[in-house]
Amino acid sequence: MTIRQFPVLHVERVREPTMSVPPITRVPWDFVAPHELQVRRNHQQTLERLAERGGLSETELLAVLEDRLWCSMDRENATRKIHELLAVWLASNG
Repeated sequence: MTIRQFPVLHVERVREPTMSVPPITRVPWDFVAPHELQVRRNHQQTLERLAERGGLSETELLAVLEDRLWCSMDRENATRKIHELLAVWLASNG
């Protein structure tokens, strides 16, 4: 059985140092789906539509997962926090 995945945009930026945490390119759909209302609040689109358009960046995804509005933040810190949230989610849903 294949687990549906939600894409995460990872854009390397010029002048940005290499991150010390591995990038996230996809997360389980069911990890993000409970936050659909925040997805709509932040992006005025459905989760499905955002996936069709390439997904969310790490900072956008973290805002959705934390059920808050997006604000500018360090991409490495956002990625680290997503790894932590995903590990907890996988432990309880695996």
